[in-house]
Amino acid sequence: MTRPPPREHRLSMEERAERRDWVLSRGRDRFSALLRVLQGGQQLPIEPRRRIDDVDWERVRWIVFKVALGLAVLFGLGLVGYSIWRDAKVDTWSGPDASVQSGQRLRDCLVVNRLPADETLPSWVRFEGAVYRRGRTSRALDDTSVGVTGYPETGYSLGPARLLLGPEGSGQLLMVVPPSPMALVYEPTPECR
Repeated sequence: MTRPPPREHRLSMEERAERRDWVLSRGRDRFSALLRVLQGGQQLPIEPRRRIDDVDWERVRWIVFKVALGLAVLFGLGLVGYSIWRDAKVDTWSGPDASVQSGQRLRDCLVVNRLPADETLPSWVRFEGAVYRRGRTSRALDDTSVGVTGYPETGYSLGPARLLLGPEGSGQLLMVVPPSPMALVYEPTPECR
C-alpha cells in the first residue's frame, strides 16, 4: 500500500477508510509510533511496582519528625508572640469618655507586673486617673446588687465586662463579666500612675 496523498481538501469517506487501512497495515498505531520517536529508538524499562515493604521507613520517620518539630517550634513562637502582643496591648473602655484603660502589663509598675497574666481579665485598670490592680478576692453579686445596693455602675464597659464601684469607703472597683454571679475586686495602687 502506498501512502495516501496529502490532504488539500476535506477527505471523503473512502479516503478516510483508505488512510485508516494504511495506518493499520503498518502494524503500529500512532501512539506507539510517537513513543518510539520520543524514546529515540530505545526501550523504556518497565519498573516493577513497589511494595509497601520496600519503603524506606527510616527516611519517612525522619521526615515526619522534622515536620512535627517544625510545627512545634512554630506553635511555640506563636505563643510567645501572642504573649508579647497581649502584654503590650492597652484596651480603652467604652463609656462617657475614653479615660478608662486596662491591660496586662503597666510600665514602671512592679506591683502590677508581678501578677500572673490572665487571658480574659486585665491585670490593671486606670479609672479617674488612678490605677487599680487585680486583687485576689471576688464578691458575690445578685440581681439586686448591681446598680442598687452599694455597687453603682460606672458606665464603662469592655465587651461584656462592666466596671462597678466597690462598697463606699473601700476605694475598690469591681469588674463583672456576665453571666458570672461573681465580681472580681480591683484594689487601688497609689504607687503606680
